[in-house]
Amino acid sequence: MEQEYRNPKGEKAKRLVPASKVVPGDEVIYTITYLNKGSLPADRVVVTDPIPPEVSYVDGSAFGAGTEIEFSADGGKIWGAPAALKVKGADGKERPAIAADYTHLRWKVAASVGPGQKGFVRFRAVLK
Repeated sequence: MEQEYRNPKGEKAKRLVPASKVVPGDEVIYTITYLNKGSLPADRVVVTDPIPPEVSYVDGSAFGAGTEIEFSADGGKIWGAPAALKVKGADGKERPAIAADYTHLRWKVAASVGPGQKGFVRFRAVLK
């Protein structure tokens, strides 16, 4: 979760803190870290994460420095940019997917991840 506090200069700032208790409507922040424990660079690193069914993805919140971010709205079968995703509506007709339809996120790391290097990716979601 995000917590507002005053920094040493007395200015308002925000920091991430572990969520001890969340209730429906609360926003949570998922952070996934990666680390190359090997002795060689890792190329074509991909981080894939399912969006838990208890939450709804916050549109535009996925972040990963130096990554290409893709989404899936069908359990990870088809991937793409948000504008390219389609789902079947309640009427059975195909419609553009919206953030609430996303089931998975995927980050493709552009550069090699050297031995001992680490990074993180992040997204926000709201508890249903």
